[in-house]
Amino acid sequence: MAGRGTAEADLPGEIREALLRGRWYFQRGEEPGFFAVEGPEGPLVAVFSSVAELARYAGACEWFSTLGADLMTLLPEDHGLVVDLAGSAPQLLPAELLDPLRPDPADSAEPSKGSDPR
Repeated sequence: MAGRGTAEADLPGEIREALLRGRWYFQRGEEPGFFAVEGPEGPLVAVFSSVAELARYAGACEWFSTLGADLMTLLPEDHGLVVDLAGSAPQLLPAELLDPLRPDPADSAEPSKGSDPR
């Protein structure tokens, strides 16, 4: 993943690694997608480090999960994260702090088609 901003230095390495390598849990709605709330620095998606942390926030509910690296490809560009919202120490990760972890759109472009060697 290519970084697109300078905020990566602001995100400690251990948090960056935990975010990218971890499995994250989300409350599942009737339609595909993330539930977002308006936070002090823009829209936030609530993510949870375990099913138990999700249940602390939402009670018994339908849920889905994904790996952090995949989350960075799915998370809308202007959205940040709030981790374990109902936990003892929720973590706020604004969108600009996550920008360096998002894949560069140029990296996902279709490779150019070469000529048929036949």
